[in-house]
Amino acid sequence: MVKPRKKDLTDQQRAGADSMTAGAERNPPMAPEQSAEEIFASEGQTLQDAMTNQLPTATLAPPATPTTAVTTNEAAQGEPGEKKWTEAPDPFGRYNIDLGDGRRLRFFRSNRFQQVGISFYSNDESVDPKPSGEETEWLKSNGFDRYRPQAKGRTMQLVSQDQKEEIDEMEDKRGEQSAKFLRAKFRMETDLAAEQAFVEFANSIRVKNGLEPVESSIGERARF
Repeated sequence: MVKPRKKDLTDQQRAGADSMTAGAERNPPMAPEQSAEEIFASEGQTLQDAMTNQLPTATLAPPATPTTAVTTNEAAQGEPGEKKWTEAPDPFGRYNIDLGDGRRLRFFRSNRFQQVGISFYSNDESVDPKPSGEETEWLKSNGFDRYRPQAKGRTMQLVSQDQKEEIDEMEDKRGEQSAKFLRAKFRMETDLAAEQAFVEFANSIRVKNGLEPVESSIGERARF
């Protein structure tokens, strides 16, 4: 059988052929399927970069109250790597000053008992750090009137009994929030005054031992 030439096609057949040709022009053959990596590579970036750019920026929360992780013998006998969380030491040392006679003077604070304190300790075992009678009297007369065996030093309460009565009166008159502000004010003032007394005391001993006094100012650590 001889196939009809295009000019011998009927009008309906020619219309169908033309429609197919136009459709092919509008919808060209699909290109080979590309992976996500290839698509992003053509745009000058990696898939990981593209994913990262789509992620929201994270805001870090403030750090939590510091705690100390220690591995105990009991924990070692349990799950591998198991840790036991404990609170930071209390009292904790703020700073210390060399006295020039084999001893150092230490300023510490206890948040648990709301105290600040001063203690002596030695630089080596051959020196007895115990304060002299004169040094003990100085501490007592300047508000460090209680000896605390655990800290091996004399302490001062951040809020005195008279100040506690003022705080109670403030709470009765103006409420709990005002009382909290007053208590915080008393604590800060006592802490700073005790720090200055600590530096003055250390300097009085250093001068006797032929050393230069250290410098300090309110709110700053002693420099030595």
